[in-house]
Amino acid sequence: SAPRPAPPAVQDSRREAKMGMKVPGVEKLADKNQSRLSPNQSIYSQGFVRVIVGPDKTTFTLHRGLLCRCFKYFNALLNGAFMESSNDIVELPEEDPGVFEIVHMWLYTSQLAHSVDGKDRPCSFLQLVNLYIFGDKFHSEGLRIDAIDQLILRVAEDKKYIPNPAYVYENTAASSPLRKLLVATYAHHQPSLAKLLQSHPDHFQDCPEALKDIVVALAEKDPSENTLTMSKAPFVMFYCTYHEHDTTDPSQCRQMWIGDNDEDTTSSLTLEGLRALADDNRSSFDRRILQIS
Repeated sequence: SAPRPAPPAVQDSRREAKMGMKVPGVEKLADKNQSRLSPNQSIYSQGFVRVIVGPDKTTFTLHRGLLCRCFKYFNALLNGAFMESSNDIVELPEEDPGVFEIVHMWLYTSQLAHSVDGKDRPCSFLQLVNLYIFGDKFHSEGLRIDAIDQLILRVAEDKKYIPNPAYVYENTAASSPLRKLLVATYAHHQPSLAKLLQSHPDHFQDCPEALKDIVVALAEKDPSENTLTMSKAPFVMFYCTYHEHDTTDPSQCRQMWIGDNDEDTTSSLTLEGLRALADDNRSSFDRRILQIS
């Protein structure tokens, strides 16, 4: 099929890149991940690559260097020992074009959003889950962190569980932070979980493993946590617990979310504060990554 038109923000980024201009946020986002490109090589100097996604062969065109810097899998595929002969084309026949469209925008804007009628909208729970799974499958530390942060924020805001445990467990490893977050959301408030099981007794029918993990979490948790609102739950207050740091310093990440001084400011951290951090394009977080990368 014909290449899908890029969102306006992506088109602007491409124009600026071709003119030799730096696009705010892209260099910082790319430095979240290791690659074989030397620091002196611009992510825009490597040409373009076409990514063909899904059974209908939806085509996306993006900067090769940017894709390789943010995804270890694609870096190995396009630059490594197993480099294919036609290394300007990547085929992902089993992936969802809708998910990759969000990834495409994220690469250029560092924002997780999807376009509806020409306007950017927040991603749904399922989209965020799929973005995390995509980042996990193709080895992107930055995408995993951003997706799980947005999931935690949505759980806190909407006061809902991460849906479809069976789907999450089918697509993640036993040690996955996404699994751990799902379990934590269900185990956080025992009375609410009891009501869920009473109203939907078959909720875990397709995923008994998740129910077993939740029971274990309930047995190990501090009973006092039942009095905490969702926005004050430990999994909300300590984002970094669910991050996998391959190339970045977790102490810097934890300090970013809890506070910028040595005092424990967890009790005063509000949901509004978390939302402001998440909506601030993670600029402070990215600066710290640059300092330690």
